[in-house]
Amino acid sequence: GRRLLWAVLRSGNSGSANGCVEFLKQALTVLPAGQKIGLVRADAGFFEKRLLEYLESEELPYIIVARVTQIVRKLVIHQIPSKAWRGVARGIEVADLEVSLPKWKTVRRRFICLRQEISERPQASGRRLIDCPGYTTYRVMVTSVPYAAEVVSRMYAGRADSENRIKELKEDLSLDTFCLKSFDATDAAFRMGCVLYNLLTQFRETVLPRSWFERRLRAVRDFVFLVGADLISQGRRVQIRFAMTEPDRPDFLRRLRTIPEGLPIAAQLEWSLTDQTPPHPDKIITPMPLISPNSTADQSP
Repeated sequence: GRRLLWAVLRSGNSGSANGCVEFLKQALTVLPAGQKIGLVRADAGFFEKRLLEYLESEELPYIIVARVTQIVRKLVIHQIPSKAWRGVARGIEVADLEVSLPKWKTVRRRFICLRQEISERPQASGRRLIDCPGYTTYRVMVTSVPYAAEVVSRMYAGRADSENRIKELKEDLSLDTFCLKSFDATDAAFRMGCVLYNLLTQFRETVLPRSWFERRLRAVRDFVFLVGADLISQGRRVQIRFAMTEPDRPDFLRRLRTIPEGLPIAAQLEWSLTDQTPPHPDKIITPMPLISPNSTADQSP
């Protein structure tokens, strides 16, 4: 499943790659036992010699977008012969080469280059290395993955899904709106939001029907937690009536039974799940009204 392993809050003027090695080291210490990193993908902000060296020392496979500096630009233009470009789709070609940059001394690394014709793909992302209107955009990646160039480019494209996780954190959980007086307090709110993200994701995958797996966390919040159920008084028992459609109800209840497992407080409750609505509930228990700190309660007898 999609989970947040490690996250930190930093000052807004910090560079992307500042402390990236230390961040990755810390993330690896909290990795669950028996789990390992299959692939590290990063954008051009992390095209740093020290990060590449650390990934290689830990034998972590990586695909990182290269910053298109003047040296990288010359590599693509002058060291890749025209016959080395291979078409993989309409308007898309790939090529690869193994070279060493000056700061790398004698270490040679593999570069994957992808170019797209704007005339065929107007929305293509990348940089123009040659000033020729309507010609081509380029994307250059450095990698330790041994697969064919077209496979590597598709593997990196999967990183776009991580942007959806960032969007859920910012928009669905509103983590970008927490700005407290103290940086430590803001950091605490950010970390609690990350924990909440994992809890909601686990709830979506464990309790809700499979049709919910690809829905945003905002949908889980709005349709399950905010308008999820009524409390019904039935004799001496309090029951919960879920706002769940008939086709999804059996699967929802089946998954709900997994909640008490391993939870000491929930295990003390009496769980009796049924898909039948009480025929004649005594009453629906209304929520207790909230009194704000600035309001006064009526003290009259």
